Amino acid sequence: MGYVPAIINCKIVAEYENNEFRRVIERNGVRIVQDVRLYGATWRIEFHHIDDEDTSYIYNQLRITASGDILYVMGVVNTARWLNNARLNPKMFVDQCAYFEAALNAAGRRLAADMER
Repeated sequence: MGYVPAIINCKIVAEYENNEFRRVIERNGVRIVQDVRLYGATWRIEFHHIDDEDTSYIYNQLRITASGDILYVMGVVNTARWLNNARLNPKMFVDQCAYFEAALNAAGRRLAADMER
């Protein structure tokens, strides 16, 4: 399993200096094209979804706090369509949180296993 448990296939279709386009297939069969943008100076990476009716982009960012701790921040920016649907079905918020919680837990386990090698 890779670091993103929802992804079963990923192919880079174009690479540029600070971004790449990739085609992703998720376990549920959903196919996504992403514009992956790297902002190295701020330790931030954004996964912009092309033609996705629900997700605008997902981001990951590392920060070092004033006390020297490393803070990992992950965010999801949903579309207006998703938000309107979620207002009618608030369980969508819970489901989305559970989805990303599972992804973070799996990635953490994988990272810990890699560090033990």
